[in-house]
Amino acid sequence: MTLQDQSAPADGGADVVAQLARAEGDETLARFAEAYLRRSAGIDGRGATPEALLAEARGALALADGRDGVAAAVRAFTPTVADHGYDAAGSVLETATDDLPFLVDSIVAELQSRGLSVVRSVHPIVGVRRDARGRIAAIESPRDAPRESVMHFDLDRRLSPEELADLEDAARHVLATVRAVVGDFTGMNAGLDHLAELARAGADRLGSPEDAEEAVAFLRWAGDDHFVFLGYREDEADGDGRLRAVPGTGLGLLREEREAGELRAPAHDPPAVGEAADDEVLTITKTHALSPVHRREPMNALIARRFDADGRVTGEARLLGLFTTRAYNEPASTTPLLRRKLRQILDAEELIDGSHDSKAAIALFDGYPKGELFAAPVEDLRGQIAGLLSLHPDEVRLLGRRARDGRGASLVASLPRERYSEGLRDRLRAMVALAYDVEHVEVDEVFGEDDRVQLHLTVRSSGGLPDVDVAELERRLVLAARTWSDRVEALLVGHHGTERGRMLAARWTRRLPESYRAAVAPQIAAADVERFEALATGRTGFLVGLQDERGVAGDEVTRRTRVAFYRRGPKVELSQATPMLEHLGLRVIEEVPARLQHSDDELWVQAFGVLGEGDEPLKLADVADRVAESLEAVWSGEAESDVLNRLVITAALRWPQVQVLRAYRRYRQRIGSRYTESFQDQVVAGNAAITAKQIRLFELRFANDERAGDDEAYKSLADEIRADLDAVELLDHDRILRNQLGLIEATVRTNVFRSDRDAMAFKLRSADVPGMVQPAPLFEIYVYAADMEGIHLRGGRIARGGIRWSDRMDYRTEVFGLMRAQMTK
Repeated sequence: MTLQDQSAPADGGADVVAQLARAEGDETLARFAEAYLRRSAGIDGRGATPEALLAEARGALALADGRDGVAAAVRAFTPTVADHGYDAAGSVLETATDDLPFLVDSIVAELQSRGLSVVRSVHPIVGVRRDARGRIAAIESPRDAPRESVMHFDLDRRLSPEELADLEDAARHVLATVRAVVGDFTGMNAGLDHLAELARAGADRLGSPEDAEEAVAFLRWAGDDHFVFLGYREDEADGDGRLRAVPGTGLGLLREEREAGELRAPAHDPPAVGEAADDEVLTITKTHALSPVHRREPMNALIARRFDADGRVTGEARLLGLFTTRAYNEPASTTPLLRRKLRQILDAEELIDGSHDSKAAIALFDGYPKGELFAAPVEDLRGQIAGLLSLHPDEVRLLGRRARDGRGASLVASLPRERYSEGLRDRLRAMVALAYDVEHVEVDEVFGEDDRVQLHLTVRSSGGLPDVDVAELERRLVLAARTWSDRVEALLVGHHGTERGRMLAARWTRRLPESYRAAVAPQIAAADVERFEALATGRTGFLVGLQDERGVAGDEVTRRTRVAFYRRGPKVELSQATPMLEHLGLRVIEEVPARLQHSDDELWVQAFGVLGEGDEPLKLADVADRVAESLEAVWSGEAESDVLNRLVITAALRWPQVQVLRAYRRYRQRIGSRYTESFQDQVVAGNAAITAKQIRLFELRFANDERAGDDEAYKSLADEIRADLDAVELLDHDRILRNQLGLIEATVRTNVFRSDRDAMAFKLRSADVPGMVQPAPLFEIYVYAADMEGIHLRGGRIARGGIRWSDRMDYRTEVFGLMRAQMTK
């Protein structure tokens, strides 16, 4: 295998590429390739060949070699094999400059600000020896020769020629700015001393030597690797009291003049959140401008002012920069200036050192973003911390502070940890962004040891922020932070009052399993809780509830009816439950059972998703009570389960009315019928409108209320039913329905409407019963219940003996034979 056939291995790729360079007789390129690929070969996932990597290294070396004395060389291009010896999925940005801090992160920040992602980067530091002409003579160890930085960034997409040109210009500006900031480090560091002098003078004017000591301690702390210096300038007041830059004092980002090609400093004061207060020895605030160096975020400004004998401002000095990671990691309670603010808060609240409240206050203080602690007045911080200390465990609060100049605001939300989620955080961020009309909201999360979470939110706008009702924001947060259990409790309180609703929620929601909570909406759960309470306090061990239920299938919102069985003891088996539902004309889609936890009794809720006629959900306002009562009656054995139960929905009948129809159908079978029971059921259920009228006719004749005794209404309804029967097309259906009407008209008396009955009894004039076998008895009494039936036949007005029990299905025939024998005698 030749070198040309190899792909760069995971390890040792630099050596392979260097060998190719040495084979060409180019030792400088070989040494550069070794340095360039030392840390990139192992992470190069493109499958690039050694030749392609050598071409890439050759191009980067050429860029560095051709700097020709300029501070930085930059090129942005889209590589091709023909022009560059390799290609890439996206465009490339390359730079070459002296080694300086902040190069990589400053360039990456610029790329990200343009919406560009870096898919691969190479940024070696190499030792470079140059000849008198400034060309590279040798590549050596960076420990032994002047260090230079080469950066190569593979981007996620290909850029147009215009975008490439703009990116080159921007990268040159960033590198020039980094060079200016780093080059002026010594001068900016010395600027700390001038700030300290102004702070001491200001403290003398205010008569606060302790403030001067804290300010000086803070400035020393900032200079001890806690602050990245980015710019310094001194200003003096003119005759109109306006501050003007003092020539020759600008450093870093605030230089008045720069080398050719470098960004010019702004001619005005950098915009800052708030102005320095008259009673502050040293002001720490934030700019609205983002730092072009290191991290692309608002910069911090340290400001000290100079006053004359009359207290007028005659000048100031300001230092721009960024707090380092080390500064953010140190507790605020030990940071100069901030520790003094904390002490003032503890003293004002009269908190005893070492007490629980004192420790809690310090923990809250340390959780605040340092920028907010520096910017906020002590009284604002005191009010917020005092408010947070007084929260009860389940309370949700949102407190806010607006900057003095109206261009910034900060809020702190405190929530119980069980209510907190990433989704809630994002909703709160969106609410704040909308309220303040900003696109970006900074959010810091602090998880306390007391099972609470503090969210610190900061918004800024150089054009000013609108007035915002923080109390209204808090109200919306409280609603958004409600847990599933909270929403169930709120519904129960709405139904039952505060005390009863909270008691029901406390008793039952904790017993519902997590899978149930994730799947069931609060309004449905509240209805379930009410059924569980009824189950626990009542005598029955089985209840039914119906609710509307929405779901999501793909991109569509689905609707169905939820029929829930509530059971004390083992759950209802599917072989029992499914026929009960299907006999009501329902199509069962799914079953979702849940067993309650932490309960002395075995309690189940079995939720069945069902659809009614036309695969539509049921109209629960019309049918829910009837369906629930029917299912409970079937389960208890008071009613049978067959297709006649469809009339509960289609004919708006209650289960006792269906039992009347079932009794007539069963009696009809006893006197003899050419039709099976199931066929008769299908016909009666399939003609729901006629059947409903027949039940109304039965009630007009026998009900012991206002429905009975209206002969005109009875005759009119009977005629209407006969007219409907004339329109029935199928002869068998007509015969079955007319027989049912005949049975009703042949009935003389019934106990159906007595509340104290155990079974239904119907006294019929046998000769009027359609299809009666002759000789017909004078009267007969048919008795029916779900678990028994019987009949008494009388050939005359005086009754004679009979049989008590028969195991024959045609027991009426047996009794009829005995009656005929008695009549013959």
